Amino acid sequence: MKYIGPFLRMNSLTLENLENQLFFFAKESLKHIVLKSRCGITQMPKNFKKIIPNNDINIIKDFSPLLCIYRKANPKLIKEKDYAYWDNSTFKKEILPTSCAFMTLSIMELIDYYQQFKDKDNSLYTLSILYKSMAKHQLDFYTSYLRNPEGVFITKKNVSEDISDDLRFEDKENKYKFSDQAFMMAAFLRYSYIDGTKDSEAYRSFSKDILRMLIHYRDAIYDLSFEEINRICFALNIAYSYSKDEEIKYFIMDITDLLVHYYHENSNIKEKIDHSSLFIINLNLSYNICDIEYLKDMKDDIKNYMFSLYDKEKGILMKNTTKKEIKYSSEDLIMFMVSALMEEEYEEELGSLLVEVYKHQIVNSKLITNWPESPSLDNPERYLGFTLDSEDLMDEQNFRLSTLDSPESNEYAPIFLKSLEYNVKKDIFTPSKTSFDSSKNMNLLFIIIFILKNSVYKNYNITK
Repeated sequence: MKYIGPFLRMNSLTLENLENQLFFFAKESLKHIVLKSRCGITQMPKNFKKIIPNNDINIIKDFSPLLCIYRKANPKLIKEKDYAYWDNSTFKKEILPTSCAFMTLSIMELIDYYQQFKDKDNSLYTLSILYKSMAKHQLDFYTSYLRNPEGVFITKKNVSEDISDDLRFEDKENKYKFSDQAFMMAAFLRYSYIDGTKDSEAYRSFSKDILRMLIHYRDAIYDLSFEEINRICFALNIAYSYSKDEEIKYFIMDITDLLVHYYHENSNIKEKIDHSSLFIINLNLSYNICDIEYLKDMKDDIKNYMFSLYDKEKGILMKNTTKKEIKYSSEDLIMFMVSALMEEEYEEELGSLLVEVYKHQIVNSKLITNWPESPSLDNPERYLGFTLDSEDLMDEQNFRLSTLDSPESNEYAPIFLKSLEYNVKKDIFTPSKTSFDSSKNMNLLFIIIFILKNSVYKNYNITK
């Protein structure tokens, strides 16, 4: 009978289970990447000793906190005693501003979460202290090394000698992206509210400078592609969620209106699931800010079109194509799922649709290398309200599916792969090669954490 359990549990997943699983994966994947992978320029653990309580010093003895993150790597784990890290010979040492901004935004989003463990679990609470300190070090690093002579953030490549302490970078490309600046603006703004020192105003002022630059070049932004404007709009929505700045609000209204126009004018955009999903996210966020009814109507229209792609017999999203093999990016599927989960409630049929797509196209398809193990029974994360009371014990389905590999079993870091291919005739998925791409992973991890955190806090019965 023990073999029947996992099958039954897979088929009784709720949307609440799904939200909790994605959030759990995102925070655990992020923790591994930023503390264990070494996939970027790292900082010496000794620099954190002053902020860590003496009884928690073991937490930092085997970790390598990132100052920035490289573009690509092989996430195969190399084991050394009780420690596992990534092979640095596989690192593609390009440093993308947006990937770095998403990394820093993600760890800042989780500071509130780990602060909940004060007086409950020292090691978990210590993560809130570590993440806050890491965020400051990362932002200071970005301003020092990731800008060109004009002061804007651009893609760089680390060309330093591995054995040298002298950091050297070369410009990977001369052009800069407005979206890179926008996401950095959001990151510096977020830190200004958690810094808690006299330096907080300097971070806020720096963020404000970037906003002024974006507004100054508003006309140039209006001529960009739908994808780039969509990303800038998302960055502005993130920033507004932190500051409630009226200047950002009016900028969001202008850009959202432009995106709506573009979407109506170009029918090809709706065929791109990742672009449409991010647009749905933006429409949701913008509607909550501006309360303009046509934004809600358009969001519902796009969402209904996306749901029309669902093949009930196969339990997956199909694209409008006659090709025998259909390619899906990780952004297609994860962003579709997250954008759909923004709805407060669903009819049973639509809820079933999301569960089926999640099981078939995200979990069973092997789009994810593996899934971290659930918290142990003596870990407060396993309990509603983090109480450790037996009546508050949460079911394993709130963290993972028992059919999935763990990092220990297949010796890979828990990450999203780049894409997968669906063979229509054979009805099988073939994932892309196992490699880490920060431009995809950091984007998706942040979106999951940022969009789902409030729902998950409610599910966990904890306060923000």
